[in-house]
Amino acid sequence: MMDNKKLTAVEWLIEQMSSGDSRTGLGLLDLIAEAKEMEKEQHRVTAQDFYYGSHSFKNFEQYYEQTYGGGE
Repeated sequence: MMDNKKLTAVEWLIEQMSSGDSRTGLGLLDLIAEAKEMEKEQHRVTAQDFYYGSHSFKNFEQYYEQTYGGGE
């Protein structure tokens, strides 16, 4: 990504499913399982960054916008 924003797990899954590239030969269920693990890790990082990190976020929307680029 050009602007250094992270992909959400859903965005990553859509990208994998629409690429048509069988980069690792993973099936749909494998991709879904990988996306679920990514989502779990993203929740852990969000909690750590937002609640315990030194940040200047006023609310979750501001954190999400800065990290992922908004809710498009």
